[in-house]
Amino acid sequence: GWLLQALACSSGATKTTTSGADAKRLAALEKRVQRLEDRRTGGARTALRAARAATDCVSTRWVPDDYYGRSMRDRSKLLNCDVRQMCKSMLLENKQWRGTDEFDPANARFYLVVVQYAATFDAGRLRSALVERTKLPAKAFNFRVADEADNDRLSGFKHNAVTPFGFSESRVPVVLSDAASRMGFIWMGGGHEAFKLGVPVDAFLACFKPWVLDCSTARDEREWDTPTGKPSKAPAGKPAKAKAPKAKPAKAKAAAAFEDYGDADDTAASRLALVVGKIVDVWPHPDSDKLFCEKIDCGEAFGGVREVASGLQKHYTVEQMKDRVVLVAANLKAKKLGGFPSHGM
Repeated sequence: GWLLQALACSSGATKTTTSGADAKRLAALEKRVQRLEDRRTGGARTALRAARAATDCVSTRWVPDDYYGRSMRDRSKLLNCDVRQMCKSMLLENKQWRGTDEFDPANARFYLVVVQYAATFDAGRLRSALVERTKLPAKAFNFRVADEADNDRLSGFKHNAVTPFGFSESRVPVVLSDAASRMGFIWMGGGHEAFKLGVPVDAFLACFKPWVLDCSTARDEREWDTPTGKPSKAPAGKPAKAKAPKAKPAKAKAAAAFEDYGDADDTAASRLALVVGKIVDVWPHPDSDKLFCEKIDCGEAFGGVREVASGLQKHYTVEQMKDRVVLVAANLKAKKLGGFPSHGM
């Protein structure tokens, strides 16, 4: 509050009527300060603290406000991951529950189910998997998304922010879809609608000991590119016409880009994906006395082996570089250095 007041009018200065431009700037600043305050408190800290207690390998991202209005493929680019690595957590209630212990995994009233966005949750498959696992009759299960009051009470998080990490009622059994369990690394909500957590599947399994069950059906990959989640359609025999994008002034485009990324993260550095990689091959650039060309293994979750150019010839020999463990900025746009395409830094 004091910061906004200080910016609105300087102390000792004659008070003047705020112009329309000043009012807009002040409103934008107030919105940004409020966003930062929201992030400092609430579920994001709780979830991140729990995730870091479970594993040392935690990735985090603050995403733009229009994240859920974007296509799945666009969301995956923001997280620098495969579409199939993005997951959502749903608290489900078994409306047919008639047990005595509502947290008994073999017959629980509530289940926290983690499934991929690239798949649709299938209640019938979940019921069949639980029947096989628990030996209870199929009529003992009838799943619905838990109502808002139960969700808030049990999870401690709001809609689009639910995550197993920091979940208030830790006795609620967790189910992980078998398709997600094969991804190696998964992303999920992080306690705040705009905060996402990424963890290795092995760490997730060790932390929650979930039941890994067949409970989803893969979506058509055409749905990955549409914000509505539905494949685009064109009349039979007539290809869809692509609308030519309207030309925009360079300054307006730059301002929009700054607004998107500035709102997405507190600092520019927080948008970098820093990955530990190992140099598996290295050779001097044929046309440069400064550059090395390297092949760096960044792990399956970050695209495996990638080629990177580094201006380190004056500092290291090929032998010193080979098999070295390095930090890689893994989500930079590819750029040619001396004609060599470099996918990172």
